[in-house]
Amino acid sequence: WKPLRLERTDLPRLEAAEVRCRVAPDLGRAVVTLAADGIGVGSWRWRVWAPDGCQAADVGDRMAEGCIRAEITLSEPVLWWPHDQGEPSLYRWELE
Repeated sequence: WKPLRLERTDLPRLEAAEVRCRVAPDLGRAVVTLAADGIGVGSWRWRVWAPDGCQAADVGDRMAEGCIRAEITLSEPVLWWPHDQGEPSLYRWELE
Protein backbone atom coordinates (compact mmCIF):
# COMPACT_ATOMS: atom_id res chain seq x y z
CA TRP A 1 0.00 0.00 0.00
CA LYS A 2 3.07 2.27 0.17
CA PRO A 3 5.65 2.94 -2.58
CA LEU A 4 8.71 0.72 -2.42
CA ARG A 5 12.25 1.76 -3.35
CA LEU A 6 15.13 -0.70 -3.69
CA GLU A 7 18.72 0.46 -3.64
CA ARG A 8 21.93 -1.54 -4.05
CA THR A 9 24.47 -0.38 -1.53
CA ASP A 10 27.17 -2.97 -2.12
CA LEU A 11 28.41 -1.22 -5.28
CA PRO A 12 30.88 1.66 -4.98
CA ARG A 13 29.52 5.04 -5.97
CA LEU A 14 30.73 8.61 -6.16
CA GLU A 15 29.20 11.29 -3.99
CA ALA A 16 31.16 14.36 -5.17
CA ALA A 17 34.13 15.20 -7.39
CA GLU A 18 36.20 18.34 -7.83
CA VAL A 19 38.97 19.14 -10.29
CA ARG A 20 41.35 22.07 -9.78
CA CYS A 21 44.14 23.37 -11.98
CA ARG A 22 47.30 25.34 -11.21
CA VAL A 23 49.17 26.79 -14.18
CA ALA A 24 52.89 27.52 -13.85
CA PRO A 25 53.91 31.19 -14.12
CA ASP A 26 55.64 30.52 -17.46
CA LEU A 27 52.40 28.83 -18.76
CA GLY A 28 54.43 25.77 -19.80
CA ARG A 29 52.89 23.34 -17.33
CA ALA A 30 49.61 22.78 -15.52
CA VAL A 31 49.04 20.57 -12.49
CA VAL A 32 45.50 19.20 -12.40
CA THR A 33 44.22 17.72 -9.14
CA LEU A 34 41.21 15.44 -8.67
CA ALA A 35 39.50 15.05 -5.30
CA ALA A 36 36.44 12.81 -5.07
CA ASP A 37 34.47 11.21 -2.28
CA GLY A 38 32.56 7.98 -2.58
CA ILE A 39 31.01 5.08 -0.79
CA GLY A 40 32.22 1.52 -0.97
CA VAL A 41 35.38 -0.09 -2.22
CA GLY A 42 36.32 -0.42 -5.85
CA SER A 43 38.62 0.76 -8.55
CA TRP A 44 38.41 4.07 -10.38
CA ARG A 45 39.73 5.51 -13.61
CA TRP A 46 40.23 9.19 -14.48
CA ARG A 47 40.72 10.17 -18.10
CA VAL A 48 41.44 13.62 -19.49
CA TRP A 49 41.24 14.69 -23.14
CA ALA A 50 42.90 17.75 -24.68
CA PRO A 51 40.86 20.23 -26.74
CA ASP A 52 41.94 18.47 -29.96
CA GLY A 53 40.42 15.19 -28.69
CA CYS A 54 43.72 13.44 -27.92
CA GLN A 55 43.94 11.70 -24.58
CA ALA A 56 46.10 13.77 -22.22
CA ALA A 57 45.98 11.47 -19.15
CA ASP A 58 44.67 8.12 -17.99
CA VAL A 59 45.16 7.18 -14.34
CA GLY A 60 43.44 4.78 -12.00
CA ASP A 61 43.69 2.98 -8.71
CA ARG A 62 41.48 1.54 -5.98
CA MET A 63 39.31 3.80 -3.86
CA ALA A 64 40.74 3.91 -0.35
CA GLU A 65 38.49 4.76 2.60
CA GLY A 66 35.96 6.43 0.33
CA CYS A 67 38.48 8.91 -1.08
CA ILE A 68 40.00 9.39 -4.50
CA ARG A 69 42.97 11.72 -4.84
CA ALA A 70 45.02 12.05 -8.02
CA GLU A 71 47.27 14.57 -9.69
CA ILE A 72 48.44 14.85 -13.28
CA THR A 73 50.83 17.28 -14.96
CA LEU A 74 50.10 18.59 -18.43
CA SER A 75 53.09 19.85 -20.42
CA GLU A 76 52.45 22.83 -22.67
CA PRO A 77 48.71 22.98 -21.83
CA VAL A 78 46.34 24.59 -24.30
CA LEU A 79 44.95 27.48 -22.29
CA TRP A 80 41.42 28.90 -22.21
CA TRP A 81 41.15 32.45 -23.50
CA PRO A 82 38.10 34.72 -23.64
CA HIS A 83 36.62 34.77 -27.16
CA ASP A 84 37.98 38.26 -27.91
CA GLN A 85 41.54 37.41 -26.80
CA GLY A 86 42.13 33.97 -28.33
CA GLU A 87 40.69 30.51 -28.83
CA PRO A 88 38.63 29.16 -25.89
CA SER A 89 40.04 25.66 -25.33
CA LEU A 90 38.30 23.13 -23.13
CA TYR A 91 39.77 19.95 -21.64
CA ARG A 92 37.24 17.19 -21.02
CA TRP A 93 37.49 14.67 -18.16
CA GLU A 94 35.69 11.52 -17.11
CA LEU A 95 35.75 9.67 -13.83
CA GLU A 96 34.43 6.12 -13.57
